Amino acid sequence: MPVSKVVYDGSSLIDLTGDTVTADKVLSGYTAHDKAGNAVTGTHVCSGLPSTISVGDTPVAMCQGISYALNNDSMNPTEMTLTIKRAGSYRFKWLLIFIPATSSLATTQIYKNGSAAGVSHDSSDNEVVTQDVECAAGDVVTIYMKGHNKQHGRYGGVADLTACINWDNGM
Repeated sequence: MPVSKVVYDGSSLIDLTGDTVTADKVLSGYTAHDKAGNAVTGTHVCSGLPSTISVGDTPVAMCQGISYALNNDSMNPTEMTLTIKRAGSYRFKWLLIFIPATSSLATTQIYKNGSAAGVSHDSSDNEVVTQDVECAAGDVVTIYMKGHNKQHGRYGGVADLTACINWDNGM
């Protein structure tokens, strides 16, 4: 029989009647007691991220490295790819690396699941490119790139694709 309050010699030794414990708030596999004294087995699974994913500048995932692209007239995938774990609005950032050459221009763009998302970005300089994109869980985000210089073999690259959200991370 569950017990929610224990009183001994006029003093309350245990009082659960004001507790707010529910199974969905206790970590999965752990046990506690609710305000009626009933055993509660936790069902909550933490993801480590806030419940709502919205655009911000706190990095939460990164494909670290560099991917160079060769001259071409069409967008081609780079090796900068992330798979999204939680649905929401993300701010993606990446470094566009420009290799100077006469009349060169590099273009990058985010693709989701092989289709263009957002707008393309042209540059003739090194810079950090930022773009906000709505994503579903499981979406594969890749930076695509193309160049506009027929005189040289390599025109640039991309590095360090980073997904950012609005989260203070408890700081």
